[in-house]
Amino acid sequence: MGVQAGILGRANFSRKVALFYDPSLYFGFNHRDIGNGDELHVPIWFYFQVTRIVAPFVGTGLHGPLQNFSDHFTIPLEGGVLFSVARGIHLGGMLRFPNALGKNNTLDWRELTFLGQFRF
Repeated sequence: MGVQAGILGRANFSRKVALFYDPSLYFGFNHRDIGNGDELHVPIWFYFQVTRIVAPFVGTGLHGPLQNFSDHFTIPLEGGVLFSVARGIHLGGMLRFPNALGKNNTLDWRELTFLGQFRF
């Protein structure tokens, strides 16, 4: 169990390009001795609004435990696309390499993700 606190932000560079960021800190309350420690997360994404329907994106960031950060940090690389299927409903997918550039980096660790975004 723990709590995560952060801020979600967006900076528009033009009508077609935006930077999203979501820095946060996680504080673990229990089982801290087996991996539920305090962590820093600083993900960023660049979105490109190619058409009204299609928005590809690329992302990276910095993640890791606050204790011994320099020995365990990760820097992911990810890319994907979102499709607007109706007003306020976006669906898409993403390919992610969770530690492409961080400490002990590898491209052997991969994730393929389905994305759903609903705005009310």
